[in-house]
Amino acid sequence: MNLSTALTICGTGGLVAVGIVTLRHHRRVFAWARRTRSTDDAAKDLDDVDAYLKEVYELLCGFAQKPSTAADFAPLLTLRHAIEGYAAQPGALRAELHDIVVRCDDYLGTALRSPLSGSRTALMVAAMKQEQARTRLFAAVSRVQQRVRTLHKM
Repeated sequence: MNLSTALTICGTGGLVAVGIVTLRHHRRVFAWARRTRSTDDAAKDLDDVDAYLKEVYELLCGFAQKPSTAADFAPLLTLRHAIEGYAAQPGALRAELHDIVVRCDDYLGTALRSPLSGSRTALMVAAMKQEQARTRLFAAVSRVQQRVRTLHKM
């Protein structure tokens, strides 16, 4: 074996070693990029859910101790459908979001008739049931907002 053949063999071996190291490095980089992308997508979903929950929270503050009709609930119904869309997706908040949708349905079911009619006692009982349902929904929204903040810190 002469010197040029030995150099060719060593050069080829070195080139293969560099290729293998480069391939491994690229695999790690692509795996990291996939993890980062999925984390970013999950964070975007959390941000969207957090924004919807904040709007629901503000609406519920406006409805506090104020008997409401179905027309008053129109913005809340829209947000309920948006949250239901996120509750249908697999994720860390699926069960909690489903609970909010159920409680929201309970609250929307307590809407008073548009022309207020009936005895004063019956209206007072209906308003109290509505306030109780609002309080339950309010507590569920607060609980999920806290969970979202916890997941953002992770």
